[in-house]
Amino acid sequence: MMKGKCLLTAGWREALLKGTWSVAAMLPVFLLAPLLWQQAGMPYPGAYTALMLTAVLGTGCMAWLGRPLLVLPSLSLTVWLVWLVMLAGGLNWQFVLSVQAIAAGVGLLLCCLPVGRRLTLLPPVLHWAMPVCLALMLLLFGLVQGRLLIHSPWAVTMLGDFHDPMAYLAVCGLVILAVLYLRRVQGAVLWSGLVTGGLALMEGFWEWPDAPLLFPEGLDRVALMLNPWLPLPDGGMSLAVMTGLALLLVLGSYSWSAGIAAWPDMPQRRTLAVLYAINVGAAFLGCLPVTVAPSSAISAGEGDRLQSRRIALVMLAWLGLLLACEPIVKRMADFPVMAVPMLVGTGFCLLLRELPQARGLTWQRTEVLTAAITLLLALSWNVTAALGTGLLVWVVGQLLSGQQARVTWSQRLAALVYLAYLFFAPL
Repeated sequence: MMKGKCLLTAGWREALLKGTWSVAAMLPVFLLAPLLWQQAGMPYPGAYTALMLTAVLGTGCMAWLGRPLLVLPSLSLTVWLVWLVMLAGGLNWQFVLSVQAIAAGVGLLLCCLPVGRRLTLLPPVLHWAMPVCLALMLLLFGLVQGRLLIHSPWAVTMLGDFHDPMAYLAVCGLVILAVLYLRRVQGAVLWSGLVTGGLALMEGFWEWPDAPLLFPEGLDRVALMLNPWLPLPDGGMSLAVMTGLALLLVLGSYSWSAGIAAWPDMPQRRTLAVLYAINVGAAFLGCLPVTVAPSSAISAGEGDRLQSRRIALVMLAWLGLLLACEPIVKRMADFPVMAVPMLVGTGFCLLLRELPQARGLTWQRTEVLTAAITLLLALSWNVTAALGTGLLVWVVGQLLSGQQARVTWSQRLAALVYLAYLFFAPL
């Protein structure tokens, strides 16, 4: 009897540790995603509430599948959607939510219908390259967010001014991250962010709010606001089509690679169908695309459903608490220096996870060229350009090298669509 009690206690202790670290490692998402959406015109309280409710519902759905996978927006996808699709491309957030709902609905149909089994849009090299591309975008975004990299008229980029408080505190955070990583401290990404945030608090760059907890509000200003009939700028329709296609491909590829790292035996079609369904619901709720968070690998297990439920319950409890912490998160996001080591650390961990998987690929010349171009285009933060150009290069390379049998009809069609986009619409 005592032995069973000890085993139960040990199980809950492990679940508490894994669930807490999984949520804590993604703290930059809670800090920065609503702030980025606010730049696109979304009201901050509504954006934060929609994000947290979507995270609770999505993580709960994955727990129903028996897998404690954390469902959150991808910061790299968010940066691309906000800065390139909305701000640069001129599409408003209500229209982008409509594109998201349509793309996710198409993905759900493809997962459920028999025709979806015959569709192979991405070759294996792009399934590997896209998460690596997103990891590089996450690293770059962290360095830019900390003002360690700034725009330069003479070069691609240049180092920032280290007399800037944001820059020198960001450097301190990265040094702390490096020391903790070399010392093999568990949770180095989280601890480096918390220490950096504490330094910023002591220096007075952000203040603790008088009312740290608040009942969720603002959902009425973002929910059910998707509108596909809004007027579009020049080239807006082609941009919307390519954005939808990119979301359809990236959501599946990125989430599957993150999920498979945690659970190698995870059923692909069922999991992706649930993910696409979650994104349809997220669009109506007012939340931009969500994926399986990379930190889900922390909760990896041996298929024990009871332990999986415990981890999922811990994650859901933390998400519920964060739902009421909007004032604290907003204050921290106003001077988001603590997010810099977290962003860089998360991107670095994602790279460490993905790079060894390159050993399982067949690296012919076409694959090498495809991966190189895809990763180089990560510097543009344009997922559409990276994904479309990589697919186009791979298809053309296979045809020129006499490997026509390796190219499916769906890959040829997708390459033609992107080729037309290059000629008739701006990137």
